[in-house]
Amino acid sequence: MRRSQEEEDDITFIEGEYIDVFQQFLIHHRLEDLEAILLANDETLHYPLKIKFLELLEANPPLVKSLYTQPIKFLPLFDDASRLAQGVVLETHKHNEDMAIKENVHVHLDMNGIAMDLLETQPSIRCMRLKDIGKLITIKGM
Repeated sequence: MRRSQEEEDDITFIEGEYIDVFQQFLIHHRLEDLEAILLANDETLHYPLKIKFLELLEANPPLVKSLYTQPIKFLPLFDDASRLAQGVVLETHKHNEDMAIKENVHVHLDMNGIAMDLLETQPSIRCMRLKDIGKLITIKGM
């Protein structure tokens, strides 16, 4: 079924809101990492931006629920937010003449810690079910 233009606009607006929230999170919680990426010399490399899942959960529980239930949709938005956050840092940084925005920045979620118990992200291999398809999970021992 095809979406109407109004539905498409609503989805885009919602995605834009998520990107804004992700961007603000990155600026407030990963400023030093963003600065290091901006100062790196090679623009062709891929740069990981490591985020602790628990830290994100503490900052914005509803956002984490969306990320948990639809990681394929929301992880790319986090990557988009990382590029926008670089732009904000670049504009305001005193050493911005030595900086360049890197397109290949990818958010990596660190799932270690207490967050595992909070969202049931760690089922045993025997307990994997169809309901787990498409969700953000980790399995110990793999």
